[in-house]
Amino acid sequence: MIPASCRNHAAIVSPAACTDHERKGSHPVEFFQQIHRSIFDTSFYGELAAMSRRRKIFYLIQLLFLASLVAALSHCWYLLDAKRGIAAPLEAAFSDIAIKDGVLSSSRPLPYVVPPEEIAVLIDRAVNGPLIMVLDSSPGVVVDTAYQPKPGDPYPRWVLRSREMTLYLSLKSSYALSYATLAPGTREFQFSSQSINAFLRRNFLNLLFNYFMLELFACGFLTLLSICILSFAAFIFRIDRSGTWFHYASIAGFAVTPVPVGFMLMAVSGTSVPAGGFMLFLASALVIIRALRAMRTMTSTQNPGDGGHDF
Repeated sequence: MIPASCRNHAAIVSPAACTDHERKGSHPVEFFQQIHRSIFDTSFYGELAAMSRRRKIFYLIQLLFLASLVAALSHCWYLLDAKRGIAAPLEAAFSDIAIKDGVLSSSRPLPYVVPPEEIAVLIDRAVNGPLIMVLDSSPGVVVDTAYQPKPGDPYPRWVLRSREMTLYLSLKSSYALSYATLAPGTREFQFSSQSINAFLRRNFLNLLFNYFMLELFACGFLTLLSICILSFAAFIFRIDRSGTWFHYASIAGFAVTPVPVGFMLMAVSGTSVPAGGFMLFLASALVIIRALRAMRTMTSTQNPGDGGHDF
């Protein structure tokens, strides 16, 4: 007798194959083999019917965590690089500043404005990619230990005050972070390349965790958005009207593999590709189209006259 789970997907997986799979239990394909096969081997998608929902979700979680961890490690590595790191632009922007016992001092007359182009380079190095915020031509970072907000000041702006750095979103909206909180246990800090790199190495684990969470959010958002778009597109343009959205979502969960893999590889290379996320989405779209066509071919071969699941 063929199990019910096999009968529901008999058009995709043969009864013998499904029965053998259930006899063995949850026989996982090696994780890295799954990554390779989900991109290059269309026959892999014929095996999804016999795979539990838990295994499908676990694969996606593993992939996101791997991509985010590798991307975070890569960003931390490049932050410490002599030529591409963050130390040089930080030193260029704040070389006249020192922080002693949590209090900022400057050898330059105050207040003064940090040139926007230096801040642009700093942000670009910090995120290892295109700027994620548009820098207005008005002052964005001001060093002023006695600063008090007043009407007419341009916002938003960062202000380095005596004991804290404050982000002013408007005249009445601001967020402050003290230097003692930013660099706990540091009595004196000079904005030199040597001091900056030493600080980053001492706080490497905290830095890695923060970048990991940032990468996990960015990669997870892009991946889940791609899954939603691909699955809804496949569901809307399906031929077999009996196919459910969850069926196509499970396929999209593997077809979207190029997104986190490409995200990870771009971080490792230290380069940023314009519209990189869109290009990775297109790669996933090609994968799911090939997968659906292959699944329809298998269905037609095993069940002549059945339209199968396809666009």
